[in-house]
Amino acid sequence: MSGICMDACVVRIQAMEREKCTHLYSKRSDFRDEFSQIEELEDKQNNERKTERKALVYAGVLVLS
Repeated sequence: MSGICMDACVVRIQAMEREKCTHLYSKRSDFRDEFSQIEELEDKQNNERKTERKALVYAGVLVLS
């Protein structure tokens, strides 16, 4: 009887270990997704600033000419 109980405990422990690792991997994946969104937003804003800077330089050239 104790052998069956011991086997059941081992199986439960193994399942808990797998669940723990899965949860950690899921958290990493969530972090990567959120970080990727932030990087995309930063890239978009940098491109908008560059475009605006070019427009201002171009407008300044037209005003001076």
